[in-house]
Amino acid sequence: MMNQHVVAESINVRRLFIGILVLAFGMRVGVMIMLQTWVFPSDRAFGYETGEIGYAIANGQGFSFPKMERAVGSTGEHYAVREAPVPTTWEAPVYPIIVGVVFWCLGSFTPASAIALELFQIVLSLLGCWMLFRLGKQIFNEQTGLLAAFIFALYPVSIHFSVQKVEHVPLLTLLGLVLLHQTIELSKRPSIARSLGLGAVAGITTLVNPVIIAFFPFGLLWFLAKCQNSWTNLLKYSAAIVVCCGAMMSPWLIRNYLVFDRFVFIRPNFTRELVLANFPESSMVEAVAASDGELNTSYNQEAWNLVLRRPARMLEPIVNRVNRFWLRLGVSGARDQVIVAVSYYPVALLGLLGVWLTRRHPQGQLLIIYLLAMPIPFYLTWAARSRFRYPIEPVLILFASYTVSTCFMVIMRRLRRERVMTG
Repeated sequence: MMNQHVVAESINVRRLFIGILVLAFGMRVGVMIMLQTWVFPSDRAFGYETGEIGYAIANGQGFSFPKMERAVGSTGEHYAVREAPVPTTWEAPVYPIIVGVVFWCLGSFTPASAIALELFQIVLSLLGCWMLFRLGKQIFNEQTGLLAAFIFALYPVSIHFSVQKVEHVPLLTLLGLVLLHQTIELSKRPSIARSLGLGAVAGITTLVNPVIIAFFPFGLLWFLAKCQNSWTNLLKYSAAIVVCCGAMMSPWLIRNYLVFDRFVFIRPNFTRELVLANFPESSMVEAVAASDGELNTSYNQEAWNLVLRRPARMLEPIVNRVNRFWLRLGVSGARDQVIVAVSYYPVALLGLLGVWLTRRHPQGQLLIIYLLAMPIPFYLTWAARSRFRYPIEPVLILFASYTVSTCFMVIMRRLRRERVMTG
């Protein structure tokens, strides 16, 4: 009898989750059709730098800012004129390559390419719902997982990034959740195979956007602290993670070295943005003919010198960016501000309460570490804009769902007690 009850509950949960996925898909496709999101005001608005590099890849110009001999925008003016492709590492490689493959198959900057990429991003968003459900069930309970997936299915910012932007954010969001899930799994059932798998996911995520690296050392320390195993085995697992992650990144690093004749990491713009954001009075002048490698070397030296000489100069801007990152809405229109405010602020407040409730929960602590560590690069640069917050918001949604489900269970227990006492 008990087994039948468990099976029935499992079937009900599965049906509910499938319904959530159908709802999420219908909402995104509905917005896509209603707003005709595959129509962009200009080719430049189609992915910006990602679209430009994807165009170059599709047209045989390599991973570069392309030779421009085509009209951009409704006025027919050129966005840029280049006599030859300019090799770049301005964007991490994964998403421009995806865009380039779609352009090669369906045409550069065509409606067909836009539709294909938006449908791909919708699939990524649905997989994000699935990962939220799995994380919620893994860490807390099924109710929390289902509620998190449901909120994410209707979350306006998630819908926006699925169908109104062509960029890497939905993929980064999904892979961040996968990293959390795999880290927890490895802590429970450590093995070399799982360590290699986690390292592979970490490497691929870094090639989507290296901002995720800010989480890696803290996530690894959490694993070492929580995994019940000998130190010898823990060091083996950690080495496997690091080596596999490095192996996944190495082809791109080798490419950068061969192209720029020096070591250039995944993207070269971190120290540039750090200098421009915190030391606007810097005398650095970008040479027009300088390559990404040359600019990277110059800004690395300048950032090192400025931070060592005037570290206190960064404190006030960092505090301001922390405030802007977590509290600003990042939209201008009155209607959009209302939509984002009504969806984000309750999630943020309930999520903060969830953080407090789970502060001693071992696996919940990993999610807290993710919330704290992931934004660090944004605090240090001018990029602390609210739109960069989205890859972290699903974790807030998970905490908010835990808060709501916990309150609901407490209320239900009290109601049962009252019935028993009055009955």
